[in-house]
Amino acid sequence: MAPRPAQVPRAASIFSVRLIPQKKRQEILTLRRLVFRGEPVTQANVSLMNRASLRAAARPIKRILVAEDDAAICALLDRVLGLAGSVATVPDAETALRLLSSEPFDMVISDFMLPGMNGLELVERIRALPHNKMVPVLIISGHARCGLEDRARDAGADAYLDKPFTLSQLRAAIVRLLGSGPSLRSDRVAAR
Repeated sequence: MAPRPAQVPRAASIFSVRLIPQKKRQEILTLRRLVFRGEPVTQANVSLMNRASLRAAARPIKRILVAEDDAAICALLDRVLGLAGSVATVPDAETALRLLSSEPFDMVISDFMLPGMNGLELVERIRALPHNKMVPVLIISGHARCGLEDRARDAGADAYLDKPFTLSQLRAAIVRLLGSGPSLRSDRVAAR
């Protein structure tokens, strides 16, 4: 009998992903748009929908702006966040500012290193716009520099994640920012 190979301990991550079939996702998004526009939801609109889908459709669509110059990360964030709402991705801070000036967003996710201006400068400019002072901002960075999280907080960011981050870390940060959980800025305000 051959000896069994030695078991090597491995680090493991456990997470769950809720997949929504494309047809069901389209139905939910259609109903959300109807509710968002204030149009009546009739029996004809919901003939194939169940109660859970109706509850999901009644939740407001979250609009998230992602400022990221890495196409792979943009695609990942668009795919992951697209299940929760409407995502707009832009490759630089200037485009993000133009979009924020013309459209309302529920949240902004920005890379630290962007062409033109960095993510911290973007946060400061966002905070200077009167209608965006309270929009939650998450800074993500692949440069694990000492003190970058503090600098992000001082610039006005609500949360900070180092790359690479897990989907559960991203989800927790988004839920905290779009929900009622504490943020970097609320910690700073409480300390004053």
